Parts: sequence; C-alpha cells; structure tokens
Amino acid sequence: MEVLQAFQQNRDPMVVRAMVGHLRYLSEHLVSESARPRLQRFTQWLFEDQLKELGWYGPEGEPPEIAVRRAVVITALGEVAEDPGVLRQTTRLVMQEEHMPGSVDPNLAPVAIRLSALKGAPRLFRRYTQIYLDRKHSGDPPELQNRYLAALTAFEQPSLIKRVLKFLKDGTIPQEQVRTILCTMLARRHSQLLTWTFIQRNWPTITPLVGIMG
Repeated sequence: MEVLQAFQQNRDPMVVRAMVGHLRYLSEHLVSESARPRLQRFTQWLFEDQLKELGWYGPEGEPPEIAVRRAVVITALGEVAEDPGVLRQTTRLVMQEEHMPGSVDPNLAPVAIRLSALKGAPRLFRRYTQIYLDRKHSGDPPELQNRYLAALTAFEQPSLIKRVLKFLKDGTIPQEQVRTILCTMLARRHSQLLTWTFIQRNWPTITPLVGIMG
C-alpha cells in the first residue's frame, strides 16, 4: 500500500496499469468486506485527479497510450472504488455504444460495458446477451461481439452467474471462448465458488471443450 501511495503522481501508462492490476488483485482476493470501503477510498484518492486531467473523451489524434491510461484509470474507479459517478457515465457510454459502436473509443468501450454489468439486473443481462447474439449472427467483427460476451462474466447476482455457466454447456458461448470465460469467472470473488462447483460437476463435458492443456 505504501508503494502504491508513492506512485500517486505517476502518469506513465505502464506504471498506472501495474498499479490498477495490484488493486484489482487486492479487491478480488485479499481485502475483507469490512475493509473494502477503505480500499475504495484509497483507490479513489489514487486516481480521481487523473480522471479529471484526462476527461472521458480525448481530442482527435490523441496518443494511444493516453487513451489506454484513461481506460485503465476508469477501470480502477469503477471496479475497485465503485465510484457512483463513474458507473453512471459508463451506463451512458453503453447506450451510445449499443447504437453506434464506432463512436466510443475502442479502449474504453469494453471497460464501460463490463463496469455497467457489475451491479446489473436480469433485464440488463438479457440485453447484453441479445446484443452479443445479434452481432454474432450479423457477422460483426469479433471485437464488437466479444465486448458483450466477456461482460457477461461481470454480473454479480448468483442467478446470472448460473446462466452464464449454462451458456457454456448449451453452445451459446463458442468453444474457443469457454476457457477464457471459465478462467475469468474463477478469478472473481462473486463467481469463483459457483464456477468451481460447476467444473467439478461437469468435468466430462468441460474437458473436451477446453482441451487437455486448458
């Protein structure tokens, strides 16, 4: 924590990405629920000035590393700090992306879609699923399809986690994505126990899908 604090003024994209990676690990695997508000405040303090400097939209011709840093900072503030203002703005970006996918920076679009899913209800889950299927059937580029497919792993309600796991068996999730989806869900505190139980119960079905190395 002292090392993270020492880098609060650092603006190097690789350093910022490393900081956020450590914070996400703390949030998912180490912090107790009673201490979570303190981690949230600490994360807010670390990155709120950066978001004020960067804004949500960069100028035309902005260096790619700045766009990447913006997306990483917003990830920290939305996922770890659970900043209400950030989460409201990501919801607006998702509505924009749904109707005009190319109008949202490609670094930020998948982040906004994932963050909006965190506290999402079944209605939003159904919407994400339908957008993914529509884009898949329309032959849209994989990066546009996978924005919503990957975000299904971010929903926190147990009933929705179980629906994603069901998708792994019924073919809704393509075979080449099964391993990625399972690894993501095993790494998240809300879904890891349900996912591990699912793997144990469905081992003969899962093994051929992910391959022996998987």
